[in-house]
Amino acid sequence: MFVGVPIILTPLLSGEAAPGEVVAVTDLQTLDVSDFSPIQRQKFTSFMDSVVAAAGLRTVPRSEIAAQLAQQQADSYRDCYDEACQIELGKAVAAQKALTSTWTRLGSGCVLAIRLYDLRSSVAEFSTKADAPCEEEGLRAAIETVGRALKARRQGGYKGFSMDLLDGQAVKNPPSDESGYLRIRAEAKGEPGLGIEVYINGVLEGTIASGFFTKELPLGRYIVLLRTAGDMFAHQRFDIEMSSSNVQIPKEGIVQLLPTFGLLEIEGMPESATLVINGEPLRIRGRYSAAYRIGTYSIMVEAPGYLPFAAQEISVRPGETSRLEYRLNRNAGSLTINGAPIGAEVLIDEQVSGTLPLALADVNVGEHVIELRARGYHPRRQVVSIRRAEESTVTLELEPKRARLKVEAVTRVLGESQPVEAELLIDGNVVGTTPWKGEVVAEIEHRLTLRLGKESTGQSKVVLDEGAESRQVLEVPGPWAGASASLEFQLEPGPWELRSGVAPLAQSGPNPLRPGRIPLSFLLDGEVVGDLVVVLSPREHRVLQILERPRTAAELESRRDAWLWRRWIATGAAVVAAALGAQQMWVAHRAESSRDAAVALLPNAVTAMELDELRDQVVDKENSRALSQALGSSLLVGAGALSVWAVVEWIFGEPSPGVFRVEGLQSEDAKP
Repeated sequence: MFVGVPIILTPLLSGEAAPGEVVAVTDLQTLDVSDFSPIQRQKFTSFMDSVVAAAGLRTVPRSEIAAQLAQQQADSYRDCYDEACQIELGKAVAAQKALTSTWTRLGSGCVLAIRLYDLRSSVAEFSTKADAPCEEEGLRAAIETVGRALKARRQGGYKGFSMDLLDGQAVKNPPSDESGYLRIRAEAKGEPGLGIEVYINGVLEGTIASGFFTKELPLGRYIVLLRTAGDMFAHQRFDIEMSSSNVQIPKEGIVQLLPTFGLLEIEGMPESATLVINGEPLRIRGRYSAAYRIGTYSIMVEAPGYLPFAAQEISVRPGETSRLEYRLNRNAGSLTINGAPIGAEVLIDEQVSGTLPLALADVNVGEHVIELRARGYHPRRQVVSIRRAEESTVTLELEPKRARLKVEAVTRVLGESQPVEAELLIDGNVVGTTPWKGEVVAEIEHRLTLRLGKESTGQSKVVLDEGAESRQVLEVPGPWAGASASLEFQLEPGPWELRSGVAPLAQSGPNPLRPGRIPLSFLLDGEVVGDLVVVLSPREHRVLQILERPRTAAELESRRDAWLWRRWIATGAAVVAAALGAQQMWVAHRAESSRDAAVALLPNAVTAMELDELRDQVVDKENSRALSQALGSSLLVGAGALSVWAVVEWIFGEPSPGVFRVEGLQSEDAKP
């Protein structure tokens, strides 16, 4: 079914308006609508002005009309009620047309009637009306209805209707006391509920709302016109003679007004785009659907950042839906922004786009200004050129604003401040030990924390101006400065010597020490085998267990001597076993040859005694061969095993000097 769309939501339909046609929309007048205030009149006059503009007419600004009235010393804008005054007002503001409107109560409802005057002839060239309830929503709907009629006026279909309308207005019937009844049955094809206006001899006589229209007419000639508001359907003309008998249109069946519009639907990506239909731009968002007069339309789609959709010709047929789908390709490239500091704010063309690092897959083609901002850093800008379907990478590093900071840790002992060496953390990162001096980023808040072993102080906050110098003295608990920690050792046996700096430490039992970072040196037989730093907390007792230690020179030399003996013994034994095994295999080979010779002589034996002697020789030789071969094989296998032992000793048997491995360290300690 063909569905009409309110004119306020549709674009200007095709058709040519008069060149330079400017309309003065005069104030909405009310008749017998007592509860309609001046403010409401002003509001709906402005709404009427926007509807007229949407219908394709250029309107005179409301401010110019009010200024002209004031200049002519009119009593008030509301006093210019009659149409003659409004026509003169239109001429005064240099308009070509004047549109008058009246909101009148008739019975239980109201009627909005408009007239469009040609100011050169002061003749009304167009008029229409709309029925509606006497309330604001009703008036709004009526204004939209007459807006559709004004829009249809700009189309070709209105020209034919206006000619027929003039023909009807030219008919003059002589007076007659006789009359007959005119009956009309009509509907708009596909929309049986749509109202059809009935014009008789150029005068709007009523509306067919339920399919029937009846009117008593004096005898004479009549031109009957049937049309819909906005000319959504083609009007029809009937020339009749009213005699004493009644006239029925049509004689049989029902008159159907054929649609002059089709539905145009356009959708695609991106949803927000500009349609250009026959050169007229229209902003849309999402799926667009509107009624258009039949014909061919040139449609182009544009959107910022996209390549335009080439103009397409699409035909609109009566009562049908014509669809067009579009998909615009992004006129964009990708952009990756790296740099420092991480988390800095990134602005592209003065719009916040994210934080470092930033990767954007869809950036419009062209030049863009990239700006990096971060507290405590000097901002920086750079221009980047984006090309379609190409990736661009920009690296920006901000220069920090610097300030100098000195941090000291103290504690009170007997009422006096004493310095304390403690680990310093700035913003959660270890930077050194107190006293500490260095540069920090200015104009941002820094959090200072002191840590000693497992204990730490609360956070102190400091903000420094660029170029400033500040000394921060942080007080720590008293036990941090006292000898209230201890360290004990469990050592592998050996000639050990333990030191903290140059001070010796006891190898058994706890060593009382001052909390903090304790440097330790482990000496074995006078040689340093390990150095590490242990961080002791106040009141902490730590046990360090030496799981492995290096060998002393004497121990290493003794093990090396034993290894040398093993290496050569394994090598010599392997050589001897291999030689003996080879010798036995040679004996077995000779025994096998003798056995074969004795076997060859067996057929030559003459007597039984000779045969028995030869057989005994064969048995003896075979036994000798078997014994030598078994012994030789065993010696060769033993030689192979001894060779493997010798290779292992030569390659892997040399004793290592050993390692120094400690248990009892913690994450904050320096490993050996």
